[in-house]
Amino acid sequence: MTRTLEAISMAIVLIAMAGAVSARAGFPAEPPMMSSPIQVIRPQIEILDRPVTIEVQIDPSLGVDTSMRILCATSTYRGEAHEDRQDTRIRLSVSGEIKELSPEKIFVSFDVEAQSEDVNGGRGFSGSGGAILEPGKPKTVLTIGGKSLILTVRVTPE
Repeated sequence: MTRTLEAISMAIVLIAMAGAVSARAGFPAEPPMMSSPIQVIRPQIEILDRPVTIEVQIDPSLGVDTSMRILCATSTYRGEAHEDRQDTRIRLSVSGEIKELSPEKIFVSFDVEAQSEDVNGGRGFSGSGGAILEPGKPKTVLTIGGKSLILTVRVTPE
């Protein structure tokens, strides 16, 4: 272990010396592979002018009530519902972004996944998309295999 520490120390000294020599000669002090910093890309999350509530429903239901209401004060949202019973397992996950276009039009994107499993097997669906919704008016935004995702957006009083 002592030899490993000595080797690491020697390598650090040699890199420092090479950097100093190359800087005097007009070359960059760092090797090309180390010159560019790592950049973390993070989506911009905006605070909404008015909070909204998104209501999510699956029709017909997955066997139990998996509807949810999500209060949103930022431009992104996420909700998940699980129901485990003796013979049935239900999971609904939805996420997306919100952008108010006008007082009467709100853009809502969605990414949804629904699964239902029982003793007879499993079934489910997933999908992504976006829709312009009018506050208070439910809208079917996705239909797959006889199941529909219905979204309703409501402006929430502050």
